[in-house]
Order: sequence, then structure tokens, then C-alpha cells
Amino acid sequence: MKVSCITLGCRTNQHDTAEMQTLLEKEGFVMVSQREKADAYVINTCTVTQKSDASSRLAVKKSLTLNPDALVVFTGCYAQLNPEEAAELTGLDIVLGNADKLEIAQLLKSKLLNPDRQWQKSEATEIVMSDIHKKRIFRTIPVRNFQGMTKAFIKVQTGCDEKCSFCTVVRARGKSISDSRENILNNIQEAIDIGFKEITLTGINLGTWGMDTGETFTSLVHDIVELP
Repeated sequence: MKVSCITLGCRTNQHDTAEMQTLLEKEGFVMVSQREKADAYVINTCTVTQKSDASSRLAVKKSLTLNPDALVVFTGCYAQLNPEEAAELTGLDIVLGNADKLEIAQLLKSKLLNPDRQWQKSEATEIVMSDIHKKRIFRTIPVRNFQGMTKAFIKVQTGCDEKCSFCTVVRARGKSISDSRENILNNIQEAIDIGFKEITLTGINLGTWGMDTGETFTSLVHDIVELP
């Protein structure tokens, strides 16, 4: 089964897409470019502007042009903030919340590789969305490929505790949570060992890393530059 992942928006989204691709490949799915015909399209959306909303909707249309029978998943911040609106998009099959992205492989496996039932498109769109505002732990997996990029994006933090009136990040990503120092250093070391020459740390409010664990971002950076 072929799957194409389409990413809009920030570097955190790029890392999230890389995680989803890694999980899909482990389950035997073959990743193809967004310009190829695929059995499923996973669109990781952005909603920071009206233009990004329009681009996210357009990605659905372009995917269905390549394969009208494909399973189409709509995830990311647009999906998180406006799930009911997204569910009305023609040809969309699943709206997937930001906190549920790491379930993508099992979700597609249950739909496309179910030996007891052959999947067919339906007029009803399924919404799979956990409460992103509930207390949660930071979840991430090691990533070995970033859509052909020569630099690695390492997500160390997500969410934001600020309440800026102009920003919807809190509603889309939940409260700020940090990955552990040990896990971050391990992920960076693995990226270095693979051969990445440039590492970009990413997060929704990067400087707040460690505030939930009593650590500081500067101390993390110090440990990173000490890596061999």
C-alpha cells in the first residue's frame, strides 16, 4: 500500500510528519511523493492564516485528483481547531487530532489492511481526536528520514502556556510539555550517527523547554554542543 504525506506549516509539523512516515514504514506502507498516485494521503495542516487554511483544503482536492478512491486523512492544527468544518470537506475520510498523530499507522492498517473487510470510501467522515487540554506526557519516536531533507528536525517541546489574543496555538497544541533531556540527546546522537550535518531543534514555544520539569533551555543547549 502506498501512502503520501503532505506537510504544510511549521518545522514542528515537519517533524510530526517524519514521525508518521517512520511509523507507517514500520508497518509495511510504502511512502511516495505528493505528486504520485497513492492508496492514502495524510495531510498535515496549518491554520496560522487564511491562506494556510486554503492551502490545506486545496491539498485534499489535489490528492483526490490523483486518486479519487484514496483514503484521505486530515490532521494538524486546522484539523484540531475546526474538526467539524474539516469533516465537511468533500472526499475527506478521517480528521485526526494533533495528540493522535502517532496512531496513524495503526489507523491506516485497520482501514486498508483489514483482512475481514475491504475498505471503501464513505460519505461520513470519521473524527479521531483526543482532548489535547488534558494532562499528557510528551510522546515522540526516533526519526531517520525527513522527507529527503539534509538536516534533522528534533522536536523537544510542544504546546504553549501563554494566552495571546492573536494566537490559536494553545487551542491547537495544548499546554506546554517537554521531552526529557535524555531522550532529546539520544535522538540528536542518532541523527548525527546517521549522517545529518545540521540539527534544528523545534517546538511550539521552544524557550519554555524544561519549565515543566525545573530545567532550563540553556542547560539543554550546553549538553547538546558537548555531544561528540
